[in-house]
Amino acid sequence: MQKKINQNGQALVEFIVILPIFLLLVMGIFDFGNILYQKYKLENHLDYIVELYKSDVEDDLEAYLDNNEIEMTTRLGDNYSIIELSKKLKIITPGLESIIGDPYVVKTSKVIYDG
Repeated sequence: MQKKINQNGQALVEFIVILPIFLLLVMGIFDFGNILYQKYKLENHLDYIVELYKSDVEDDLEAYLDNNEIEMTTRLGDNYSIIELSKKLKIITPGLESIIGDPYVVKTSKVIYDG
């Protein structure tokens, strides 16, 4: 006669082995979602900042950049300007910060032609 083996502990061990991997995947999805969301928001900010830049409202532009924690660089050409915005993001997933950098910098730019 064979003994019936109790397998209740096996499910617990499998759960404990899989849980950290699952949590890392979920946290990574949140990080990449946040990166895409912040990129989208930065592109929307860029449209408003270009309008402020064109209208030469320096005080409003600086206040807007400071309130939204955005850094702006401009490069001037012969008949164009390049405005580049960047924002630093904190990465929460352990190990991911060593791969993509911590803080991760989201960037976007726009070329304005003076015509």
